[in-house]
Amino acid sequence: MRITLQLWRTDDPRQRQRIAELSADIAHIHNQVAQRALSMEGQELLVTLILEPHGELIDDLSECMASDETRYWRIRGQQSVAELRRRIETDYAWALTTDYAQPSHCARFWYVSEEKLEPRLGERFTEPGADKELPLAFARAIAALHADLCTLGDQEAR
Repeated sequence: MRITLQLWRTDDPRQRQRIAELSADIAHIHNQVAQRALSMEGQELLVTLILEPHGELIDDLSECMASDETRYWRIRGQQSVAELRRRIETDYAWALTTDYAQPSHCARFWYVSEEKLEPRLGERFTEPGADKELPLAFARAIAALHADLCTLGDQEAR
């Protein structure tokens, strides 16, 4: 792997820096494997090295990365805005504790690569593709719904 990294060439300064970081991460892997010791690029490479030999076990898993929320939590159309808001505050309080307007709290997004048709993690503010984001940011969506509900009167929209 070290030799492969030495052969990678790019004119992009940001990618050169990433390759340098990845090379350093490979050196770390030889001595100690720990999440806190690796950059995101190094962690992604390590996961890839672990998963790729087992394609027959994992290739179809991206098809089941969603949860059928309606199975467990149905929205009752007759409830008031206030009732729905309270239910979110009770059942999804954990999703409301993060300020998603902060770039650090929404910096990454999942998408499917066009070339290999597999899930990838993108950097929202430095890479293209956020328009192809997979609907996996449940906490952010719940917080947005709650914020919208807070702008409505309690008795509106039954």
